[in-house]
Amino acid sequence: IFAGFSAKGVKAKSIRERKEAGLESQKSLTYSEIDFALMNQILNTVKTNFGPLYEKGIFLDLGSGVGKACVAAALQHPFEKVVGVETLQILSDIAASAVAERYQ
Repeated sequence: IFAGFSAKGVKAKSIRERKEAGLESQKSLTYSEIDFALMNQILNTVKTNFGPLYEKGIFLDLGSGVGKACVAAALQHPFEKVVGVETLQILSDIAASAVAERYQ
């Protein structure tokens, strides 16, 4: 899904949008990524320490970037719904573009 979207390129676009909007000092908008293996480790840790996840539960990612954590979570657990919320428009646009390219 994200083969054409390198972390370096996405981060550069994120930085550019923050600069244009005067948001450079907003550290909460700093772009980073999570990989599939780490999401697997996180979900397994939650399951081990807190019990099974609900099959009809919702996965919510605040600050979802381009949606890589959402995709990884959806592939690893049968959540009823997976939701990503992102502040920066460019990252939301990249996520939508990745999905559109994959599922057209």
